[in-house]
Amino acid sequence: MKKILFLLFLVIGILSSAKSTSQIVEQIIKDYNATNNYKNYEVTTVDDDDKSSEGGVIEFYSRNGELKKVVTKYYGEGGKSITEYYVKNNNVYFVYDADYHYNAPFYMEEIFDKKKTEIKEKRYYFDSDGNLIRYIDENKETIEDKEKLSYIEEEIHKTIEEVFLKK
Repeated sequence: MKKILFLLFLVIGILSSAKSTSQIVEQIIKDYNATNNYKNYEVTTVDDDDKSSEGGVIEFYSRNGELKKVVTKYYGEGGKSITEYYVKNNNVYFVYDADYHYNAPFYMEEIFDKKKTEIKEKRYYFDSDGNLIRYIDENKETIEDKEKLSYIEEEIHKTIEEVFLKK
């Protein structure tokens, strides 16, 4: 009986110390807000014309020499793509990706209507070990299934690596 009670307390202790996905996401949201509320970043901009016919840039935001955020912007005549990478303790903890599709090429001022721009957003949430724990796709579907996340994680990590090598 003592062994069973000991094991029960041990399991409860382990489970209570592990953070749930929602707790981690809550912390990510707090960190995201803190990062975006800070206004005095040192910004380094690098041209990146390799990914778009209309050009692109990568902006590196640092505070006291520590990288906090990276923003990529790629432009095309039919839209633009903006991706924001949020960094804490040298690890990406959140990625916000938005693709803007214009109703007409931006240079056709007579029919271009900014209000008709379609925006497809994706959100990637990572734990402190760099594991993808939640993904929200362009249809606002939340994915937390580990098997599905492993494939998505592999792809986003390739993109992160590619962007951070440009610094």
